[in-house]
Amino acid sequence: TGDTGDTGDTGDTGDTGDCSGNFPHHHKGLCWSDRSPNTMNWNAAISYCTGLGGRLPNIQELRMLIKECPKTEYPKPEGQDPWCTIEDPGNLGGSDCSGCTSDSSGKYSVFGDTVGLWSSSSYVYYTDNAWSVYFYDGYVLYSNKAGDTYARCVR
Repeated sequence: TGDTGDTGDTGDTGDTGDCSGNFPHHHKGLCWSDRSPNTMNWNAAISYCTGLGGRLPNIQELRMLIKECPKTEYPKPEGQDPWCTIEDPGNLGGSDCSGCTSDSSGKYSVFGDTVGLWSSSSYVYYTDNAWSVYFYDGYVLYSNKAGDTYARCVR
């Protein structure tokens, strides 16, 4: 549809940062790129981010972009049980974490994303898989690295 996932909202939480060029969005101390224009496999996503001058975020950095889905937000919202324990380093071998009710409005993403985004974190038991977040419902899961998913890079 040509949707870049960029709603014009920087997701800025009041922190200051020098976020510009390929990384115009600031959130929780990191500068974020726009979402990649196309899906790509995990290795291509790593190369894409390197080419922009950044890196693919690890799974808890990517989870910091989840909002309005307390079961999968990072860090853990106070008093939230059950809660997704997938983080890097730490627990990269757990089960997928179910999200919230499906919603195509982008409400589960600080930047309005509604698609899946790769993280740099490999699944510990099957390293041909990596963790990702699907912002359509806030779901945290591992997927085969050969599959195609979008990327949003950090620096």
